[in-house]
Amino acid sequence: MQKLAEQFGLQDIKYQGERNKYEIDDKSPSIVRDFNKCVLCRRCTATCKKVQGIAAIESTNRGFSSCISTVRKS
Repeated sequence: MQKLAEQFGLQDIKYQGERNKYEIDDKSPSIVRDFNKCVLCRRCTATCKKVQGIAAIESTNRGFSSCISTVRKS
């Protein structure tokens, strides 16, 4: 996405807003999760639901607090 922005000469940020800073989750030896790189496209949740048939992850919270996380049943 950054390469495309540079290619098309986009330098100004049209929509200002908050930015969350997350710690990198490297607790698993096989998976490192860096939520700072997530653009909330929700492709991972669709894959988990439709391809894997599990639906273990989903978008949680709203607005600037949105993130991908495990589904919690109440």
